[in-house]
Amino acid sequence: MTAATQRRGGSKILSDSALGFYFKIMNKLKIGLPKGSLQEATLQLLSKAGFNFSISSRSYFPSVDDEELEGILIRAQEIPRYVEDGVFDAGLTGHDWIIENG
Repeated sequence: MTAATQRRGGSKILSDSALGFYFKIMNKLKIGLPKGSLQEATLQLLSKAGFNFSISSRSYFPSVDDEELEGILIRAQEIPRYVEDGVFDAGLTGHDWIIENG
């Protein structure tokens, strides 16, 4: 875990370098998807927009019906950092988290 993640009390799914490597080999739009309480609402929203994600119960890498998209499930609190660091091109997280952490 990075020091920043430890300070926030977060847990790591994959190391930063593993995530970076995974997405660098892919030439797709990379989207961070929140797992947990925001997961179902996010998937419903994306489905209404025509992007249907299918999630296996033991995978953090959902499949999607659009070959130009790639998603990963991750804690909503970590998504802004990964977008800022360029690991994800975009991500969805809670409004309250953005307001609290600016």
